[in-house]
Amino acid sequence: MKRSLVVAVTMSLAVLAFLFAGCKKDVKQDPEAKSVILTNVGSKDDKAIEKIEIQEGKTFVIRVKTDPINARVKSMTSSDESIATVDINTNTITGIKKGNAKITVAVGRNNLQTTLLVSVTAKPGKPAKPADPKK
Repeated sequence: MKRSLVVAVTMSLAVLAFLFAGCKKDVKQDPEAKSVILTNVGSKDDKAIEKIEIQEGKTFVIRVKTDPINARVKSMTSSDESIATVDINTNTITGIKKGNAKITVAVGRNNLQTTLLVSVTAKPGKPAKPADPKK
């Protein structure tokens, strides 16, 4: 009887140790970010970008560089999705209509953020809309 109790307690402790070890591993896989910069995927250099200009209907792909490199991208949001959208799966920004929007990227367990200003321009040859006389 004593031996069965000792075995049961030992097994329970082993299971708990395994579970806690798994939790710690997740923390290491997503550390706190020390820095984050956005770069142009199409560029040979890794120069940080703070603003871009794209035409309506066109796309721009960004690269997210973090320190440490295994800090995960938590979110990518647009301040105005009627002007520009961002896809977290492909890091692609799409110009929707003329105007300005801010893309915010959060990384790491601490959600360190950086922003990118996006200016969307009208398609070439597209007539400008007349000003609204009511405004």
